[in-house]
Amino acid sequence: MLALDLGEPVDELSRSLWAANERLAFESLHDSFVRSTADGSLSRESYSHYQQQDWQYLQVYADAYEAACAQASGDSESLAVLEGLYKGVREEQRLQLASLKRQGLEVSDTSTQTAATRAYTDFLTSVTAEGLIPLLTAMAPCIRLYGFLGARLKAAYPHAKHDFSEWVSTYSSPAYLAEPIKHERLLARLHQGPPTARMQTLYTRAMQLEAQFFQAQPHQAPAPRPVGLLISDFDDTMVKGETTVAIFEAALAHASEDGPGMTKQQRRAKWDELVASYIQERAALLQMLLPEEPLLQPFKMQDGGFNCEKTHCKPTYQATAGVGGRVNLAWRLKSGSMQTRWSAKGPTVHRWCPLEHWSDLGALLEADIGIVMGGNSTLARVAAAAGITIQPLITAPRTEAPPPGTLFQTGSWWEVAAFAAPAKRPPPGASAPAQANSTRNEVPTSTSGLESRGAARAQGEAQPASGVAQAGAHPQVPTVLTVAGSDSGGGAGIQADLKTFQARGVFGTSAIAALTAQNTRGVAGVHVPPADFLTAQMDAVLEDMDVHAVKTGMLPTVQAVHAVADAVQRHKVTALVVDPVLVASSGHSLADSDVAHVIVDRLLPLATVVTPNLAEAAALLGDSSPIQSLRGMEAAARRLHQLGARCLLVKGGHLASRGDAHEAVDVLFDGSTMQHLSAPRVDSRNTHGTGCTLAAAIAAELAKGLPAAEAVRAAKEYLSAALRSSADLQIGKGAHGPLNHGYATNRWGGGPSKRIDLRVYGVTDAASNAKLGRSNADAVSAAARGGMTIVQLREKLANGGNFLEEARAVIAAARPHGVPVIINDRVDVAMAAGADGVHVGQDDLPVALVRQLMGPHTILGVSCKTVEQARRAEADGADYLGVGAVFATPTKDSRVIGYEGLQAVCQATALPVVAIGGLNAQNAADAIHAGAQGIAVVRDIFANSDAASATQQLRAVVDQAIAKLS
Repeated sequence: MLALDLGEPVDELSRSLWAANERLAFESLHDSFVRSTADGSLSRESYSHYQQQDWQYLQVYADAYEAACAQASGDSESLAVLEGLYKGVREEQRLQLASLKRQGLEVSDTSTQTAATRAYTDFLTSVTAEGLIPLLTAMAPCIRLYGFLGARLKAAYPHAKHDFSEWVSTYSSPAYLAEPIKHERLLARLHQGPPTARMQTLYTRAMQLEAQFFQAQPHQAPAPRPVGLLISDFDDTMVKGETTVAIFEAALAHASEDGPGMTKQQRRAKWDELVASYIQERAALLQMLLPEEPLLQPFKMQDGGFNCEKTHCKPTYQATAGVGGRVNLAWRLKSGSMQTRWSAKGPTVHRWCPLEHWSDLGALLEADIGIVMGGNSTLARVAAAAGITIQPLITAPRTEAPPPGTLFQTGSWWEVAAFAAPAKRPPPGASAPAQANSTRNEVPTSTSGLESRGAARAQGEAQPASGVAQAGAHPQVPTVLTVAGSDSGGGAGIQADLKTFQARGVFGTSAIAALTAQNTRGVAGVHVPPADFLTAQMDAVLEDMDVHAVKTGMLPTVQAVHAVADAVQRHKVTALVVDPVLVASSGHSLADSDVAHVIVDRLLPLATVVTPNLAEAAALLGDSSPIQSLRGMEAAARRLHQLGARCLLVKGGHLASRGDAHEAVDVLFDGSTMQHLSAPRVDSRNTHGTGCTLAAAIAAELAKGLPAAEAVRAAKEYLSAALRSSADLQIGKGAHGPLNHGYATNRWGGGPSKRIDLRVYGVTDAASNAKLGRSNADAVSAAARGGMTIVQLREKLANGGNFLEEARAVIAAARPHGVPVIINDRVDVAMAAGADGVHVGQDDLPVALVRQLMGPHTILGVSCKTVEQARRAEADGADYLGVGAVFATPTKDSRVIGYEGLQAVCQATALPVVAIGGLNAQNAADAIHAGAQGIAVVRDIFANSDAASATQQLRAVVDQAIAKLS
C-alpha cells in the first residue's frame, strides 16, 4: 500500500506553500518523461538530453546556494546549513557529470539551453538580489519536488532495475530526503509565521517552471487509450452526501410515502433501524470474507441530520461474496440522477462518481481504471483476502488494460486530475514554452476545477493542458500584438514596442493605427489609415496566431478605438494593456479631442492593465486641473478603476512636487490594494518612448504568464535598466533621445566599462570622516575636486536602508565631477541606488552571477591575489581587478603579495588593474611600474582633513609615473 505522505514537507510553513501547489507536483509526477524514467521505458537519448539540461540548472542552483551563504554570512547557524546544502548540490552535479562522461558526452554550454531551462535559471538568478528569504523560497520547490518524485516512484517501483533506476534511487535515498527538510526548516526559522504573498508567488512560479522543465524534455509517449475512471473514497465514517447515506435517506423517504403521518421520532427510529440493519449485514459479510479474524469494531455512522424530502428512487442493496475467489460486491440504485453504468467510454474521463467503502470493490474492478481514494485497515484485509492487488496510481498503464484484479490508489484528487488529463507535451524537436500564459498562475483551492475540467472534456471542448495554450502540434511561443502608431525616428510607438518584445523574449506582431513623421525633435506630421484597414491588420494576426496579449498605444481617432475594442471582443483577447497615448513627449497632440472618453467607454472595461501618465489620467477622467501629488494619483487610480479597468498604473515620472528628487514613484491599484512602486531616477535626456516601452514590457510579461502586479514590476525593472544603460547615448539632435532597448546584448559606445579610469581609486572611510566632522559625501566631493578618478563606497557596518541613503548621497556628490561610484560588496544597494558599478571579493557573490544581475553596462570590479583568480574573474565578466594587498594595511586583514605578485597578475590579464593595500604617494610609482593602472587609497585621502589637496598630490605622482612608462 502506498504511503500517502511520502516526500512531502514536514513543517507548517512549507506545508502551506506545498499544499497550494500540489496540483503542479502531481502534474510533474505524471509527466510521461518522469513516468518513463521510473519504469525504464525512456530512450537513452532523451535521458542524456535531460542530464545535460539538468547539469546546467544545477550549476545555477549551486550558485544560488553560494549567494545565500554570502547573504547569511553573519548567521553561523544558517551558514552551516547552507554550506551543507551547497555541498550536496555540488555532489549531485558531480554524479551527473560522471554519468555523462561514461556515455561519452560533454556538458553543453548555456547557449544550448532549452527555453524551459533558461526560463528557470533566469528566474532563479533574478531572485538572488531580493534577499535570503525570497531566494530560499524560490529554491525550495526544486529540492522538495525531486524528493517527492523520488519517494513516490520508489514506492511504486521498489524493485526496478534498469538504466535509469539510479535516478529514482538517488532522489529517494534517506540522505537526499533529508536535504529538503534542512532547507525548509531553515526557511521556517528565518521566516516566522505564514508565507507572504511574495513567497507564495515565488514558490508557485518555481513549481510551474519545474513542470515545464520536465515537459520540455524530448520524449513522446504513446497515445493513451480512452478510459473511464471509477473512484471510491475510503474512510471509516459515513457522512451526509455519501452514497450509503443517500440510500438510507431514499429508503426513509420511501417509508414516509407509505406512512405520511410519521413523526420526527418515528423517522428517527426508522433511521436507527436502517443503520442497525446495515451494521449487522456488514459485520456478517466481513465475517464471511475474513473468517480467521476476530469480529471488527462496529462501523461508526456520523449523523449530521438527514433530508426527508420525497424522492422517486426505490433502492435495493445487495452484497454477495466468494464468486470466483473474488469479492463481488455491488449496489444498485434506480434513479434518474445516479447512473448504474459508472464509466462511459470516451477520449478521457466523462464522469466520476464518489463511492465510499470496501463494498464498492466489485464495481471498481469492472471499471477501466478503478481508483481507491485513501484507504483503511478493513480495505487492506478485504482486498488481500479477495486476491485484489492495490498499486500506486502512478503505475496505472495508459496504453493497455491493467492486469486482472488490480486497483490503483492515491490520496489526492489532484493526482487523479494529473492522471486523467496529463499536460500535453510539445511535439518532437520542439521545446516547451519558457513560461506559460496567465492561467498557469491560477492555483485552485478545491477539487471543483477537476469536475468542470472533466465535464468540459465530456462535451468535446478543447482544454489547455496545465494552463498552457495549445496550438495543435506547434511549439508555444509567447506572442504579443501591438496596435499603435509608427515612429519614423524609431524611438517610440510600434518600433519601441517591437524592440521591447524582442528584448523580453516574446514574439512581436503589429497593426499600425497611424504613421507619424517624427524624430528626436518632435512630430512633423501624422497620417491615419482607414479604420477598416486597421481592422484587417488585427484580424490577419489574431486569426492566424495564438496571441497571448495585446498592447495598444496611439489610437488617433474614435474610429480606431472602436475598431480595436471590436477586435478584442471578437477574438476573445484575454490580456489587454492600454497605454492611452494622447500627447507626444514633445507636446504634439496625437489623438482627436474626443478619443479619451471613447477609450474610457470601450477599452477600459476590457483592459487588464492601463498605464496613463499624469496628463493622460486627467484627460481620461475629464479633469482640467493637473494631478500634482501622490494622493491625487491614488484618487485618479480609484476613479479609473471604477470606470472598468482591472489594474491601474498611474505613472508619476513627471510629478514635480515630490520632495525626494532621487525617486520616481508610480501608483498601482487593482481594486483592493494600492501600491507605491518606486525606482531611482535616472538623469538622462534619452527618455523618448519610455511610456511605450513600459506598456510593451508589461504586455510581454503577461504573455509569459505573470499576473498583472508581477508583470508591472518586471517591466519597471527592465525600463530602469534600459534608462541607465542609455544615459550616455547620443542619437539625434533633439531634446529627447531614444533608449537602447537591447542593452543586454548590444553595448553602444560610451558604456562604463569603456571609460574606467583607475588612476586614483578612492575607498571611503566613514570612521575617519566622522572624526573630521564631515560626511562621506562631503569628503568624496572634495576628493573629486582634487582629481580622484573613481570612488568605492565601503560601509561594512551600515544596514541596507542606511547604506542606500549613503550611496545616493555619495552618487549625488560624485556625478557632477564625472567620478563613477562603485559600491563595495552590496549588489542590491548598487542596483537600488543606480550606482555605476559594484566591487566584489572572492568570498562574495560569484562574479558571473553579479554580471547577470547588474547587466553589461555597469562596472564590475573583483579583488584578486593570484593569476588563477584573475583569469577566472576575467572570464566571468569583470571590468577591472583590484590586486593585493601589495603591502600590509590597517583597514583590512589580507595576505600580502608584494610587487612580484602584483606584476604576475598584471602580466596574466588584459583587464586594467588597480593596486590595493598600503599604497600612498611614496610607493605609488612602483605599483604603476609593476603594471597597475592606478592605486586604491583609503586613509591618505579620507583621513586627511584636506582631502582635495591630498588627492591632488596622489594624482600628480600617478600621472608622472604613467607618463614615464609611455
